[in-house]
Amino acid sequence: MRRRSANKMNIHLPRFSEENRLIDFVDEDRSFQLHPKALDAWIKMKEAAESDGINLHIISAFRSVAQQAKIIEDKKRKGISANKIFRVNAPPGYSEHHTGRAIDIGTQNYTDLEEEFENSNTFCWLITHARQFGFRLSYPRDNPYGIAYEPWHWRYVGDRHSLETFYKGSRGQAPPSETDPDVSPDSETSDSDAIKFNRPMDEDPQDRP
Repeated sequence: MRRRSANKMNIHLPRFSEENRLIDFVDEDRSFQLHPKALDAWIKMKEAAESDGINLHIISAFRSVAQQAKIIEDKKRKGISANKIFRVNAPPGYSEHHTGRAIDIGTQNYTDLEEEFENSNTFCWLITHARQFGFRLSYPRDNPYGIAYEPWHWRYVGDRHSLETFYKGSRGQAPPSETDPDVSPDSETSDSDAIKFNRPMDEDPQDRP
């Protein structure tokens, strides 16, 4: 049987450069890194949620290309097939976590990285308020990437550079507009090419894109 490679698959994902403008921080006794603007937005959003009696905590933030590769290699060593691995993991270089602007969010009394998170008051709060802080749900149901629904995975697009980081080169996505009320007039751009990547809809609670 011919081995299927990540760049021969059928979902269009943008390629992301590994962010080097990162700030170390601690969230509920765990250490993470984020781009400064994403971190500032996260702190403000968490404080606003707490004032409404909502618990937010980060499960995952920045992840390097090397870390992404290690996740995949560790699974291969466990005998997990490449096809199964790439159902739940983006190849190194194609994870939103490389940007330092994507976060996986959890809350009390719900299992991390499970679809049941959508039933939490936290998710309802995020759907209503996250946009005010520049965060968008990356993979809603029937998303244009064909990636499985991930109610916990949010990306920061609150300034023009961040928006372009995610949308430039992404098939099926309109380019950011100068008049977009959610985007500040930061005119920096980032290069992002794309691959086709097969990601069936089976779920695995570990190491998401």
